[in-house]
Amino acid sequence: MSTLNRVLQGAVVQRDVNHIATGFFHRFLDRCWNFTRFTVTKTNATVTIAYYSQSCEGENTTTFNGF
Repeated sequence: MSTLNRVLQGAVVQRDVNHIATGFFHRFLDRCWNFTRFTVTKTNATVTIAYYSQSCEGENTTTFNGF
């Protein structure tokens, strides 16, 4: 007759708890770093363009040119 009774070793359980605690801590630090990166925006320079040989009449490029 086979049984499925198992006995956990205390050292293995303690190691897993420490591993989980440090994993949460590192995820928290990574989340904070991603939050600070999210607030930084990339800006592009605005350039005036003249066309149809109308060098005195320029117009600004669109803001959403990168999209």
